[in-house]
Amino acid sequence: HSLDPSPYYKDMAYFAAASQKGRGRTHYDTVVKLLAVCAQERSTYSRYNLTSINAESVCKIGGTFKQKKCVPQQGKVRWLCHSTVSYSHRIAVEAYDCGCNDRSFVA
Repeated sequence: HSLDPSPYYKDMAYFAAASQKGRGRTHYDTVVKLLAVCAQERSTYSRYNLTSINAESVCKIGGTFKQKKCVPQQGKVRWLCHSTVSYSHRIAVEAYDCGCNDRSFVA
């Protein structure tokens, strides 16, 4: 159950990190696996609100970012999108290998 860390998926993760920079957050821990992008082109990135990603992926608890050990969720897929975006335009992530640890993305 692995995924090749292609630049395309890495770009998505760094975009999520960069979206935090404007809110005074330049770093968060995650081992999220980005499985699929249900958008047609990269320009649609700006339409997504990746700051609302769930705790399994980003360790965001009560508006703050903390260390959090997550229970593995193998096979479960989380759909993350802005509330104003069409349901068919979604970004899928797999949280089975979560558990925030020393792996991180820095904006």
